Amino acid sequence: MPKLSRAAVLWDIQNPSPQLNAIEAAAGTMGIQLQALELQNLHDLQEIVATIKKGGAQGLVLLSSPPFR
Repeated sequence: MPKLSRAAVLWDIQNPSPQLNAIEAAAGTMGIQLQALELQNLHDLQEIVATIKKGGAQGLVLLSSPPFR
């Protein structure tokens, strides 16, 4: 997405992943501002989606984790 400037990253706080560091580094070199959001349980998902909308994210990255399989 050539015009992407803001993206949200959703990660599971109970399963930290080195993927987050890699995405943050890549986004920095591409000039993309990240909004990293911690998912503590699936019941928080509706609130997280509202936060993503407020933040103006143009894309969403879901890091691999058991709740997302």
